[in-house]
Amino acid sequence: MSCDQEILYNFLAGVIDGDGTVSRGRIGIYISKEWLAQSVIISCLRLGIMPQVTNNRNIYNIQLVEKIDKITAYTKRVKINLERISQDTRFFNTKQLFTQKNYGSNINNRRDKNLLIGEKELRKINNVQIKKLVNSSLRHLRIRDTKN
Repeated sequence: MSCDQEILYNFLAGVIDGDGTVSRGRIGIYISKEWLAQSVIISCLRLGIMPQVTNNRNIYNIQLVEKIDKITAYTKRVKINLERISQDTRFFNTKQLFTQKNYGSNINNRRDKNLLIGEKELRKINNVQIKKLVNSSLRHLRIRDTKN
């Protein structure tokens, strides 16, 4: 729990080289042991990476879309073409950020339709509070209720 970041990157790289794949700018790791899945998730969180975790029967599918360039610098088998990655990895609720309609048609449209706005788009806005939000580690997550 208290090791430095280089050890965490090496650990993730080893797991990815053993049980990982790359597809469309994402790293997918398939793990059947719960203790290993927990270790990978904790490592990701310590590095500031928000993993997407799904459980299919007895296999954990962990997807990573953040800091891929740093992770793949440590991998030996799995490599990724970073030029193809163009999507944002952090999104925010436009309606919560922009309560007034004075930021242009693109943001107003997103606000009216209750859409998310990406970090790259927010960096273009000249507002001190928005810059502070983008430079923080905060993000917005939408959670879907699977019971219904």
